[in-house]
Amino acid sequence: MNVEQDLEQEETAAGEGGSRSRRLLRRLDLSALVRRYELTELLAIALALVLVAALIFSVVELASKSSKVSSLEKLDSLRTSAMQAASVYGVYLSSYTYTNLNGPGTPWAEVDAHSTPAYRAKFDKTKASLGALVQHYKATAKGTVKAEGITSITPDAANVLLYIVQTTTNSTQTSPRTQPLVVQLLLSRQKGKWLIGDLIVPS
Repeated sequence: MNVEQDLEQEETAAGEGGSRSRRLLRRLDLSALVRRYELTELLAIALALVLVAALIFSVVELASKSSKVSSLEKLDSLRTSAMQAASVYGVYLSSYTYTNLNGPGTPWAEVDAHSTPAYRAKFDKTKASLGALVQHYKATAKGTVKAEGITSITPDAANVLLYIVQTTTNSTQTSPRTQPLVVQLLLSRQKGKWLIGDLIVPS
């Protein structure tokens, strides 16, 4: 009986050892599968992060380009509107007629209507001294803007050079006289509208 028991114990021990070995192998296989799954998941996450970063970069770059284009378009629009306003104001500033100096719709009335308060005060002084002479000599002037160019511009101000041809008449002239004028017109943008800020006639 002792010998038989010993043999049974050895077989049982051998069986348990094999079972432990098989369980250990299964654990090793499972661990490898887990590691492979984790590696695959990490690679997928990394790839997703790269794609998200690339997408964000593309969106930011596109927004930057769009902003630059928008800024250029706004600047171009400002240039166009400033030159258009300067061309019109140049005609007002170089024109008058002794028969109606300040009535509604006259060049001098338009200058007043399209000037900053500071330039309006300055122009009123010019009218006070020039008006009497214009009426005394029955003078007229008609200006035509032949060319304009912007030397500087911001959203609030513009510096415009105007080339004007002015034709004048008065009681001392036997015929109209034409003369070229080059003036510097400073514009001020207020409430979305260009106004005359100053007029400079180079000496």
